[in-house]
Formats: sequence, structure tokens, C-alpha cells
Amino acid sequence: MECACINVAHSGSKPIDSMVIPGVRAKRNELCDECLEEIAAGERFEKTLVQWDLIEGRHTYRMCLDCQSLREAFFCNGYIVNRLHESLWEHVVDTDGEVLEACLASLTPRALAMICVLIEEMWEGFPEIMWSAGHE
Repeated sequence: MECACINVAHSGSKPIDSMVIPGVRAKRNELCDECLEEIAAGERFEKTLVQWDLIEGRHTYRMCLDCQSLREAFFCNGYIVNRLHESLWEHVVDTDGEVLEACLASLTPRALAMICVLIEEMWEGFPEIMWSAGHE
């Protein structure tokens, strides 16, 4: 069985140039631009260099292996930088927390914990969301 594919509608500007460098080893502690967790010196991560326009110059985005795992399991048609977890949350809510086992099987242990937290938060907040939406 195939994993779910989150399709993200992108209506913003597109970069004029970008370069993805997978498997970079951190020379010092860095932050993942998606989960904001520390990438420790010596750990591998994905670095993406993006130039949005000629005026702003290049921006560097870093993604830890766990966020890469989530992206590869759930996003087949791209994603919006700095919105991976927000898009994943929307997917969990849209599917009522029913995430396919095939998606979960390919995740790193920390990525699996991240998605489980989202599912638990969705289930814990679901009755309140339903109650407030219908009884305002």
C-alpha cells in the first residue's frame, strides 16, 4: 500500500535559483528551519541554497534528517519551506488522525514520535474543536 501524498498549493513567489546539498555534515551546532531543533555538530543535514530575487541574495535553509524523513514519507509534490509541520498538521486533521502504516514505517524514530504527537494533539483537541465549531 502506498503512503499518502500531501499536495501543497503554492501561490507565492518562486525562487530564481536553488541548489540542494544533501548529506552535509554540520561543522557547528545549527538549527533545523522546519522543526527548530538543534542539529548537533557532526550530524548530517540537508542544506538548500535559494535565491528569491536579485536584490535579496541567497538564503540558506537547513533540514534535519527527521524532517527529511517526514518530507519524503508524506510530500510527493514538493512542500513550502518553513511550513512542513503546518502542512503535516493539516493533513492529520483532514484524515481524522488516520495515517497510513506505510507512511509511519519509513520514518526515523524521532520523526515517528513527531507525527504521533500531532495525532495525539488532534485527538485531544478534536472534541473541543467540534463542540466550539457547532455551538458558538
